Amino acid sequence: MAKHLTAPVIALSALALVLSACGSAAAPSASSAPPQSAAAGATSAKPAPATSKPAGTASAKPAGSAAPAGSPAASLSGKPVNVALFSAFTGPSAALGQSELEGTQVAVDEIAKAGGILGGPVHIVPVNAPDAVDAVTALRKSLATDNLNLMIGFSVIVYANTLPITNAAKMVTMNTVGDPALDTVPEPYSFHLKASDAAVGKAMAAYASQKGFKKIALVLDASAGAQTLGPPIEAAAKKLGLDIVAKPAIPDNVTSYQGEALQVINAKPDAILTQMNIPPAGIFFRQLNSLGGQNLPIIGSDYTQTVEWVKAAGGDQIVNRLFHIVPTGLEGEAGKHFLAAYQTKFNHPPRTQAAQYYDGMVVAALAMNSAKSVDPTVYVKAMTDVSTPGAGHTAVYNFADGAKLLAQGKKIKYFGASGPLTFVEPTHTVDNSFQAVKVAVDGTTTSVGQISAADLAKLAGP
Repeated sequence: MAKHLTAPVIALSALALVLSACGSAAAPSASSAPPQSAAAGATSAKPAPATSKPAGTASAKPAGSAAPAGSPAASLSGKPVNVALFSAFTGPSAALGQSELEGTQVAVDEIAKAGGILGGPVHIVPVNAPDAVDAVTALRKSLATDNLNLMIGFSVIVYANTLPITNAAKMVTMNTVGDPALDTVPEPYSFHLKASDAAVGKAMAAYASQKGFKKIALVLDASAGAQTLGPPIEAAAKKLGLDIVAKPAIPDNVTSYQGEALQVINAKPDAILTQMNIPPAGIFFRQLNSLGGQNLPIIGSDYTQTVEWVKAAGGDQIVNRLFHIVPTGLEGEAGKHFLAAYQTKFNHPPRTQAAQYYDGMVVAALAMNSAKSVDPTVYVKAMTDVSTPGAGHTAVYNFADGAKLLAQGKKIKYFGASGPLTFVEPTHTVDNSFQAVKVAVDGTTTSVGQISAADLAKLAGP
């Protein structure tokens, strides 16, 4: 069964000990670099400097601890705000849980330094949800016992059985689920922090067309996150006049993909479009290279932008022909602010989805301050108020500036580190423009192309 924490705050070192004991790998590191601009009619508030301070972590019920004496959180006397981080902290996805925790921690530090949420500190309550079986039990227990004000998490593996529960419980949830099946489902208490896989897939095909490729191989592993990319890539390819010449099935838990690699090579594509987990990617692309596919350009989804993925797929032998399609965001003011704060706190570039979790915590905190309530049924109405552009809304790029303006009775539009973060009603999905980046083995990220919202609009529809 899932192991669940009721203690609100646990030192970061405790998570490292627990995860190492469980044999989990280090989290992948990732850094993307996208442009960002304020909405028309919005003025701009400069970001305040960030600080670093550990918050909660996860796993097998270690004892909790109060905020360290002298820390910003320790000086806050208001009511604590309990935030469940609903992710995997054990098992094969533990690295992702760690990265999501780190992004949330950066936000929690900044919130504490800026006076907290309505004067109170944020307590992270880690809830371990390593698989679909344990997730429902862990979720119900947390909702019943942890006095929650917000939940962040919900992977593609567990969301189908868990998001309906949180919506029924009227608990605001922030998630990074990209399944296009949710694009038309109104869920009043769910907010998506990343663009739909339908948009990612279209952006991948659009970039292939920009590069002048005509024949493509589609290489997606059996994971749910990869499979949801297939239909939008194929639909966009058809509209763009791209010919999919190979689409090998990539099964899980095998030690060789030689037959699948040969299928791709024999089809003579101009490029490969892919999303694969790290273990199969390491096997497939190294075999592809050894069989004569060492010069084929590769266009990967945002999932492939981690250093660990790049190294597994071939490292320096592959970086010059490997392009990652990622949302815009990190080159703007919010992104630069987040990158600096994250690097200061953890001494490494942001890991996968850390920026989205940072944004989720910040926008929810601003909504609570705006509504003057931490009750999800009250502040849910303010979630779009603080994230939607409009006349009289001042653009802000961090919690401190937003909280200051809200206290003055002013309207704001929060622009996130991961993108504009404008929620589309009634589904609360987000739209993004995208860019193509290259990621070196040392984590250096270089932007090499843009896929605009206008480019994607041309590919609208099935």
